[in-house]
Amino acid sequence: MKQGLCFKCCGAKKHRAKDCTYHVKCIVCSGPHPGALHEDTRHQEKIGKSTHEGEERTERVSSSCTQICGTTHGTSRSCAKIVPARIYHEDSKHHSRTVYAIIDDQSNHSLASSAFFDAFDQNTPTHQYTLVSCSGSVTTSGRRASGFKIESWDGSCSLALPTLIECTEFPNYREEIPDRCVAENFTYLTDIKDLIPELMEDVQIEILIGRDLIDAHIVQDQRKGTSGMPYAQKLPLGLVVIGMVCLSALHIPDKITVNKTHILGNGRPSILQPCENKLHVKDNIFVKTEHDEMFAPSIEDKVSLDLMDENFCRNSDGYWEAPLPFRPQRQPLPNNRIQAVNRALSPDRSLRRNPIKEEQVSIFMDKIFHKGHAEEAPPIPDTKERWYLPMFGVYHPQKKDSIRMVIDSSAKFNDMSLNEVLLKGPDITNNLQGILL
Repeated sequence: MKQGLCFKCCGAKKHRAKDCTYHVKCIVCSGPHPGALHEDTRHQEKIGKSTHEGEERTERVSSSCTQICGTTHGTSRSCAKIVPARIYHEDSKHHSRTVYAIIDDQSNHSLASSAFFDAFDQNTPTHQYTLVSCSGSVTTSGRRASGFKIESWDGSCSLALPTLIECTEFPNYREEIPDRCVAENFTYLTDIKDLIPELMEDVQIEILIGRDLIDAHIVQDQRKGTSGMPYAQKLPLGLVVIGMVCLSALHIPDKITVNKTHILGNGRPSILQPCENKLHVKDNIFVKTEHDEMFAPSIEDKVSLDLMDENFCRNSDGYWEAPLPFRPQRQPLPNNRIQAVNRALSPDRSLRRNPIKEEQVSIFMDKIFHKGHAEEAPPIPDTKERWYLPMFGVYHPQKKDSIRMVIDSSAKFNDMSLNEVLLKGPDITNNLQGILL
């Protein structure tokens, strides 16, 4: 803004977008701005599903859960059905454990973490089962526990848990736990914020309640806002907030879990594992292509391109500047002032004898300085490297009334020239065939 850069045409001339006369059309939304400045304001829900499915012989266990992590004061995230609860065995109610429980209606069986089994000393024999996710099936084993009860955090509800299966890769996405600060940021949820407990940092997610405990999934009450807003549900085990709770629709999550696990050879995603025995043809022998006669970039070409990528920029006046691509580990250039002065004397005498040519050179140089393509060289210390570039005039065969001044960068002094210490760079000129076509 301070440099007068136009956000409509991005041109070098200083002006504002409101005064811009250029017709610009966005290739994305057809709006009056460049496509590079297009901002996608649509709310995109990036939801990834991870399905767990286990079985021992004929028993099958499936589970789905989602994670989206955010960073803005604990509210820029996606919340799920996760409630704090107390777990105890029916034979020893005095020995209870506070955990977070995931209420997942996409699971047909309830699961528990290894920490849960260790806390209650459930050293039962392990049973083998198959854990199925979007990336395939994995045969694993885990302990089983029964006779446990789950009690809501406020003690108003107590349910008998079905047989729990140990899951060593238990989902522990604490960012999805709805807490009180989430409800405080939505006006239609503020009156129920006190019913949602504060986040307990020392409590982990250790239980996943599936459809085998259907009473835990009954919705007793619901509170919702407008389209796309999160909603609250009152379940027997507590109040939960579900959905994206980021206050800004443009919030970009730092991490997202998705169920895309394989990339095929053609670049397309697949949830199926590719066959390892498939043959892939990388190079076709004796097959002619349009790129056969093209030269690959050399090492110096790549160095030159990297140098331009790092230092090519727009200056404070709105003009583009590029560095001289000096070769690495080059010899310093000698001071060729004597040679440059001697070469300048000859065209100077020629211009004095030809007033028309002198005027043409003056007009050409005035245009160069006026457009900002050249400027007067600032003084430099005597110990600093310098090189003077000789100039000479060139006439176009069809334009006898104008002259063009050319810099002679191949001029040598003490067996050195500017071209010898510069990288050539890649050949970006079009070939004759490309021009004709």
